[in-house]
Amino acid sequence: MCVTLCSVVQLRNGESYKYLGFVFHATKKLTFGTDALVATARKALFAMRRRCALLGIRDPALQCKLFDTLVLPILSYGCKVWGVDIKCGAAAEALHRDFLRRMLGVRRSTANYIVLAELARFPLQVHFWQQILRYHHKTIALENVRLGKLAMVAGFALDHTAVKGSWQHYLGAFLRGHTGQQQLFHNFDIASIIERSKHQHAFEYFADVEHSSLMLYRTMQPEYKYAAYLSDVKCLSNRRLISRFRSGCHGLHVDTGRWADGTPLDRACRLCLMCNSSDCVEDEQHFVFDCPAYSNIRP
Repeated sequence: MCVTLCSVVQLRNGESYKYLGFVFHATKKLTFGTDALVATARKALFAMRRRCALLGIRDPALQCKLFDTLVLPILSYGCKVWGVDIKCGAAAEALHRDFLRRMLGVRRSTANYIVLAELARFPLQVHFWQQILRYHHKTIALENVRLGKLAMVAGFALDHTAVKGSWQHYLGAFLRGHTGQQQLFHNFDIASIIERSKHQHAFEYFADVEHSSLMLYRTMQPEYKYAAYLSDVKCLSNRRLISRFRSGCHGLHVDTGRWADGTPLDRACRLCLMCNSSDCVEDEQHFVFDCPAYSNIRP
């Protein structure tokens, strides 16, 4: 590490430094700082989960509120600046989804849409945009002589082709996608824009046809709302069994056949091994209603 002498004070030259709680690096992007936030948030999440275990707090709705109160402020620190770039928030979103998966007791490979829809949650990027829009309104409300407002005005006045990838560019693209016009440096209804962003996520959830588990899940959860059983079923093991069945990670052949012997089987070939049927796929319908191997335990 180099040392620079400034008068009688020695200044150390380092690759990174922390300014106002955010870590900057000499050569790396802002993701270096957001990764540091995620590391701190992970410690807070661990402490929260440990405290919940000691107090017997198992209700997912309450745990989500605790997450939003204790962990989310750490993950979203400074998001008014870096949150416009989705890549910067990717690690925070990964921690968020990991928390939800652990709470539901499902596999890490479970579809993101299912994990979020089961708890009526939305990606953290929606929260980041809400904070960014509030910062935008707060800044334009400042007096014209304030440095922050002058910097924003100067940034908006630049040619947008010359500042591609800038804060203004990302914000303008987001507003165009949700309002049909850019509206930079103007007041607009933040609540309606965030609501449209949530509706867009819900629309993508209903429009996804690539995941077979998601298509089945939508038949059990036709609305994007909190699944009532999560709070009604008090037994943790039973609740997790229900979550796994609903999310498609239940261990039936229709699920395990995706990676059997390293060679994925076609859905039509994932036959029931319990009744040795030659044409019945061991899926949820067959397991619950049709398979004769379980007829003795059906009411």
